[in-house]
Amino acid sequence: MSLDEGRYITRFIGHKNETIISGEGSEEQITVAYPVRVEKPYTIDKAVSAAIMDAYGLLSAGELTAFLEDIARKHRQNANDPDVKEFDYFAEWVRCSLDGTYATKLDEVKAEVLAKIDAYDTSSEVNSFNLNGLPVWLDKETRVGLMNSTQIEKAAGHETTTLWLGSVSLVINCDLAIQLLSALELYALECYNKTAEHKANVGKLTSIEEVEAYDYTTGYPDKLNLNTSGV
Repeated sequence: MSLDEGRYITRFIGHKNETIISGEGSEEQITVAYPVRVEKPYTIDKAVSAAIMDAYGLLSAGELTAFLEDIARKHRQNANDPDVKEFDYFAEWVRCSLDGTYATKLDEVKAEVLAKIDAYDTSSEVNSFNLNGLPVWLDKETRVGLMNSTQIEKAAGHETTTLWLGSVSLVINCDLAIQLLSALELYALECYNKTAEHKANVGKLTSIEEVEAYDYTTGYPDKLNLNTSGV
């Protein structure tokens, strides 16, 4: 839906039905939507920018530019930063709602749940294991790099290797390090497969109610409890 205001045009997205209680105590069904007000000539890019400015309280093009540069910097530092994830989801939701990607409300709700699945998959609920009783995590690139370097050290006749976890270093036997990293890689693979399964399941659902009720937190393997004296 859209409203032509002369100099501006307002597009309404994210329609949903809500039940309110009237002043007389009776229930009433209403439709609510998110307004995106854009100065003409209208383009989707301008509409997305307008929505971002409204959502984040930005008052000028300069503030928008500075905000986007800050988001880009945070993304380079950590793509899983909560602020980055929230912004990416919002901007994608606005664009897809405006350009016709979400042909139905069901498409929109599925996209929202899929984004939540991605966020859960990269959260400490999944991306974490205990090493010597402390919660830590190694991303894919780090795991592969450590496995390769440890195998090289072992082939060169070294008995021990050094694993760095942030600012903490652990000197452990090469064979044990390979066992630890192998166990972690298998855990990460199980998590990846479960996340992919949840996404596929959501894609097959046929009603908004089913999608909203879907529990994407189930089925993940138990967190690993590893220690440097054995797996």
